[in-house]
Amino acid sequence: MFAIKDLLAVLEQWPKWKRISDMPETFDALAARVSELERKLARCPGEACPRCGELTFRVESSGGGRYEIVGVTERHMKCEKCGYSETRLAK
Repeated sequence: MFAIKDLLAVLEQWPKWKRISDMPETFDALAARVSELERKLARCPGEACPRCGELTFRVESSGGGRYEIVGVTERHMKCEKCGYSETRLAK
């Protein structure tokens, strides 16, 4: 009859056993990384839309435009929720 130590000895000879036995630590590390990324993303919502108030008002495109010569950037903002858009100037 096999004992647990005999079963473990057989498993140690299986090439994929090392990866399988490391999975709990790997899973915990990946879960921690996902949580950290979610935390970072939660800190960066869009601005409040002037029309609907949702935090989905973001830069759609930006560039110097006609004000580039004086170091001002033109930012085209658009709400992902209601579609409201406007252009802002930023230094």
